[in-house]
Amino acid sequence: MCALLTRQSLSLGVLKPKKGLIILGAIILGLMLSIVGVLLRSLFNRGIESPQVLEEHGISVYASIPLSEWQKARDSVKTIKGIKRYKQSQLLAVGNPTDLAIEAIRSLRTSLHFAMMQAQNNVLMMTGVSPSIGKTFVCANLAAVISQTNKRVLLIDCDMRKGYTHELLGTNNVNGLSEILIGQSDITTAAKPTSIAKFDLIPARSGAAKSF
Repeated sequence: MCALLTRQSLSLGVLKPKKGLIILGAIILGLMLSIVGVLLRSLFNRGIESPQVLEEHGISVYASIPLSEWQKARDSVKTIKGIKRYKQSQLLAVGNPTDLAIEAIRSLRTSLHFAMMQAQNNVLMMTGVSPSIGKTFVCANLAAVISQTNKRVLLIDCDMRKGYTHELLGTNNVNGLSEILIGQSDITTAAKPTSIAKFDLIPARSGAAKSF
């Protein structure tokens, strides 16, 4: 059977894309990709999400310190040679002693007091797994709340590369830990009083000292 098509029987209309269908498909595809991305991230993320994870593995959790919005609002970003450093304008324990973060640090102070009752000395080292996770914040404020209980505290900044605790506490970094280690100074000379009573600081190194 043969059909003869004439010009009059052909439809010469322009085919237009269905925008609504395309937009709907793009939305669905975007949602699917987002869900897959979240699932993959949660699958490969082996980080610690809650204190209960540590306790389940027999690790003691002395405190959980929340982020201080008061301190965050007063932190200023300082760029030096393209490297961002966070210079805190005021110590939280002094500027806002009723902040929830300081209450948590006071709880940490109490927990450490009882945990170290059988210790051979009163030396405490605090560290972290990565930069900018709050090591300096916790150390400085913990030392401050301990000194507020009429106890002498000596804080030693061991960050030889980016130590800025002396800036936070309003003192200088002339003669620090690096000078003590190479025999150019001693603890008595390097220890500097801060604005908080019974709270002294040994900075990491002076500006003229070379990094280790």
